[in-house]
Amino acid sequence: MLRPAPLLCAVFVALSAVLSVPVQAERSTSLPPSEGLEVVGDEEIVGQSILFQGNVTVRSGATLTIKDSVLVFDSNRTHHQGFLVEEGGTLVMRNSTVEAVNLSEGFSFVADGRVDIRNCNIGGIFTTTVGLRWIGGFKIRSDNSVIRDTVFARARGYAIRCEGARNFTFSDNLVYATATALLLNRSTGSVTGNWFFNNSDRQVV
Repeated sequence: MLRPAPLLCAVFVALSAVLSVPVQAERSTSLPPSEGLEVVGDEEIVGQSILFQGNVTVRSGATLTIKDSVLVFDSNRTHHQGFLVEEGGTLVMRNSTVEAVNLSEGFSFVADGRVDIRNCNIGGIFTTTVGLRWIGGFKIRSDNSVIRDTVFARARGYAIRCEGARNFTFSDNLVYATATALLLNRSTGSVTGNWFFNNSDRQVV
């Protein structure tokens, strides 16, 4: 059953205000803003604000954990920077924000590996059309992924896009200012306690 999560209802106004302000990333001494990141082992990003001008790639067998951080991708019309999680890789994210410098272009996200995202703010997701076909979206193609207590905002097409994902958990999230909030294509799992608000097309497909 799809219903508003009480906690999300209480904090919706505050979160909307936060997400409506473009994020300005500070320079990180550990990762220059002109670089992307390739994760081949176990790595953490904790308490940092980083401007990425390249992709964050989590290779098979690797784990990237992001906590209490702000990640901003410098995307443009020809290069949509973002996340790529390979099959066998894992992305864990807690209490963090992901945005794009150019919100109209957005950042890309493709996960063939497992993701576990909780208590995060995610805005400016790249989505567009090629002819009659939608591309982009926060794309998850892996099994046993979890997204909880997270805010998704601003996508011109699909926001969260599950393609062949099994045992997917999507609970107590807020999705607003998108076209279609959640696509479940050949996917199974649990969708409970979410709030879908001000999406111009459909809520769940």
